[in-house]
Amino acid sequence: MSKTRYISETETIKQKALITTEAKDSFVLALKKELMRYDMDVFISSSASNKISFDIRFVVSSKLPELKEDPSSKTIYIIFFKNRKEYHRFHADNKQKVVSIIGDRQYAISQIEKILWFAVNKNKDTKALTLESLFHSTPEKKSVSSIRHVKKSYQFPVRRAFFLALLLIFIGLVAFFLPLGITTYYSYKTAKSLSLHAFKDASAYNKKQGQIRRISELLYAPVRPFYLFFSLARFPDDIFLINKTIEDVGFQSETLLSDGKALTELIVKSNKSDTELKRTRSLFAKTTETLSTIEEEATLLNQKIPARLLSKNNAIMFQSLIAQIQKGKKAMTILPELLGDPTEKKILILFANNMELRPGGGFIGSFGILRTRRFGIQSLDVYDVYDADGQLTAHVDPPAPIRQYLGQPHWFLRDSAFFPDFYDTYQQAAFFLQKEMNISGWDGSFLFTTSAVKDIVGSFGTIILPDYNEKITKDNFYIKTQFYAENDFFPGSTQKKSFLSSLVKQIFSELQTADPTLLGSATIQSLDQKNIVAYFENPELQKKIDDLYWNGRTITPFCPTNISDNCYADYQYALDANLGVNKANFFIDRSYAIHTSVSPQGLILTTIEIQYKNNSLSAVFPGGAYNNYFQILLPASSLIQEVSVDNVQMTQYDSQTGKHKQIGFMVVIPPQSEKTIRITYQSSTLFKKGRAVYQLVIQKQIGAQQSDLSFSLQLPENMNLVNQNFSPLVKQGQIIYNTDLSTDRVLYIELLKE
Repeated sequence: MSKTRYISETETIKQKALITTEAKDSFVLALKKELMRYDMDVFISSSASNKISFDIRFVVSSKLPELKEDPSSKTIYIIFFKNRKEYHRFHADNKQKVVSIIGDRQYAISQIEKILWFAVNKNKDTKALTLESLFHSTPEKKSVSSIRHVKKSYQFPVRRAFFLALLLIFIGLVAFFLPLGITTYYSYKTAKSLSLHAFKDASAYNKKQGQIRRISELLYAPVRPFYLFFSLARFPDDIFLINKTIEDVGFQSETLLSDGKALTELIVKSNKSDTELKRTRSLFAKTTETLSTIEEEATLLNQKIPARLLSKNNAIMFQSLIAQIQKGKKAMTILPELLGDPTEKKILILFANNMELRPGGGFIGSFGILRTRRFGIQSLDVYDVYDADGQLTAHVDPPAPIRQYLGQPHWFLRDSAFFPDFYDTYQQAAFFLQKEMNISGWDGSFLFTTSAVKDIVGSFGTIILPDYNEKITKDNFYIKTQFYAENDFFPGSTQKKSFLSSLVKQIFSELQTADPTLLGSATIQSLDQKNIVAYFENPELQKKIDDLYWNGRTITPFCPTNISDNCYADYQYALDANLGVNKANFFIDRSYAIHTSVSPQGLILTTIEIQYKNNSLSAVFPGGAYNNYFQILLPASSLIQEVSVDNVQMTQYDSQTGKHKQIGFMVVIPPQSEKTIRITYQSSTLFKKGRAVYQLVIQKQIGAQQSDLSFSLQLPENMNLVNQNFSPLVKQGQIIYNTDLSTDRVLYIELLKE
């Protein structure tokens, strides 16, 4: 007995652990092994046993078990979840200790030590442990005993081969999309670079996209029948066509740039040989053909590129580019005769400073005589206007505003641009030059504003004037011109003449160094915005100018003949004349608003509000007060209801009626102030029942800066909008349209009166 008691006192009592599990998987076996390392007796069972008492129980499950508290033993629930979604659906009672494992068995084996520490932790607040693998769970490998049929072992490779074949077929069908996407990216970069005139970048991107596109075409060719069969080929076909077209546009642009520079170099050559003349004509024909090709390709792109892929600004820019190309083609038809082919020309060039704005474009500070011959520029001589005006001996009565507000009893060449119609300005300038310098026999005339010359200088980047040690750019052009033209200037001095003459000569001597696409674009834009206007004595040549709306003429609106009995042709042409002997227009912002309403009886009432803001800081030259003799042309039959400035009605103003009703008055806007001119007028006719047309022509003044333009039309309940040639906002019988007055605007609205 004593021996037995001795033995019993030295024996250790092992703790018992029970692992309840659905199957003896690798994790269960690893957990058992780890528990045995801690000198525990471990039992594994598929169900809980109540016959034996255990110190600790582990319940391992892949399902969501019912959690029950067993007071006789400590229970740890180890639950496997396939994903987070399944985990978040599980809600544990705070009374149980639960280990949640989001992962596979191999991951759980690596976390056994953490699980055991959690199991023996006596902290009552720690009831849950969540372990999540960074990788997706993988199914447990099947034991050899679970594979009962030998046939199944052969099915897996066959199934894998089948799915592999499907995958290869799918990859073959879509493989071309990757290089096609890269191609499209480079096409976008090519188009973007072309729009910015970055031709070197465009060429580099274009070569890359061409190389990758050909790879994509090789991959697409064998699978295209599949896409055709299922009517899926249109989309990839269009993308290939768009990329190919952009590549062609890139190459054509390079050709246009190269040929344009060569053509420009020949045009500025004064005395060309017969061989050079032949080459000039050949290059001209080739350039025209290239423009036609680019126009066709750009039009195709506009049709094929989905509108949803273009932002509003990009879409507008794209439309503007096509319009410029079309106008460029038309301008090319004018160029030969303009450049003296076949007969030489003598053209009057008027340089108008639109920072001292006049109705016809600006104060004429200089003029030039351009002679062209044999498809080129023979000579261009620039003169200061005072060289001519100083020789006038006869008296010419000036317009009343010049006499009244400038205090000048005589009229000179420098003030010739006091007409809204350029034809009248040209005729008046030609009259003065004949009287002052005995020069006549003009074939036509151009008027260039300061803004136009500035944009043309921009196509050169920088122009160096050695005589003045100056670098002239688009940004400093106006400041430098004003400095040399006005600083210590007096009538008869040669300072302005020398500076402008040097600048113009340098422009022509470096013409071949300019970017011809930028030069052409700047010139066309200036013509469109009426910063350059032209008139020619040759009727056929002038007809081409008229068709492009580059003539600077006033318009007499008329209604379509098929509806002239129920149509109102409205017209507005607001004109400024800076009579303050300063350059205040540089500091002026102007906005233009039109409010038109139609009464139930069909009477049209219109109010125009023009707001001026003078941003000049002081009265120091070149800024100062804006002494503006304001004029406006309206339909001859219109009835004036009100004329006011800042809500103060004017009882006296100049008025006359000819082709248009014209009113005028002086308004002064001091520095750092605003004023609003309001004019209300009504039609003399009424809209009748049935189809009716309201047409409004708003002309932009030659040389005027771009201003915001808003238009609203309020219709009565008995009238409805049928159609219009613009995109307005229509709300509760009101038509609202916002745009700008960068060029002449024509609004055409079809209505129906009940």
